[in-house]
Amino acid sequence: MAATFNAGQAQNAVQSNLDNIDKYEAHIAALITHRRDAALDEAQNLDMLADRDEWPGPLYGMTLTVKDNFDVAGTPTSNGTSFAYSRDAEDDCFLVERVKNAGAVVVAKANQSEYCLTVTNHNVHHGTCRNPWNLDRIAGGSSGGSAASVAAGFATAPIGSD
Repeated sequence: MAATFNAGQAQNAVQSNLDNIDKYEAHIAALITHRRDAALDEAQNLDMLADRDEWPGPLYGMTLTVKDNFDVAGTPTSNGTSFAYSRDAEDDCFLVERVKNAGAVVVAKANQSEYCLTVTNHNVHHGTCRNPWNLDRIAGGSSGGSAASVAAGFATAPIGSD
């Protein structure tokens, strides 16, 4: 039995997330770095595989935000510090490589406490991450940006750390 895919499934998912980012991110501060062009390109490549009836992977159509202490190739990793201390990652970290190879698309790098050192997700460089359901509250945790990004519809799932 041949697999069936929805035409443009990955691109539609990424675009939906980007639309939510455009609408809500200014109020939430869940993200540090957007991967708009890279995410759309990756989604288009996955959709082309699906159009040829090639299996894009078990995570096809899934979008992710990745906490900014994990490397995503071609994207700055600041670990929540000032961009003056960030560097562009040359390669994906092992976890990111695995989920991308399984068909997921990384939409953005998520806000975090500087160097993952506090539980408030108050970040003097990238803003305090707010709870999308109540902007008077913080998201909490050093992975607050990862959690808030999913609650706000910026991705299907996050990658955070403990």
